[in-house]
Amino acid sequence: TCKKLNENAPRILDYLCEECKTHFENVKNALNELGINYKVDSNIVRGLDYYTKTVFEFVSKIDGLTVLGGGRYDGLAEELGGAKTRYLYLRLITKI
Repeated sequence: TCKKLNENAPRILDYLCEECKTHFENVKNALNELGINYKVDSNIVRGLDYYTKTVFEFVSKIDGLTVLGGGRYDGLAEELGGAKTRYLYLRLITKI
């Protein structure tokens, strides 16, 4: 399976630049201060390579499925020829 193949793969958290390490620690500190439980998953993949810094998923305790996911897209508009802009993307997954 994919999980088995990735067991010995490098972990992205081991390769963060100083700015990203600081940002990540600030996000975790904010979650802790707000009393929000979280789990760091170094294998998270949101499916797109233009996320910057934070990506996230909210996972249902009932069935383990992702119900909300997203992340930051800083720099995406600029890459596409637009102005430098910070973005946050959210996607709510609903059952139909």
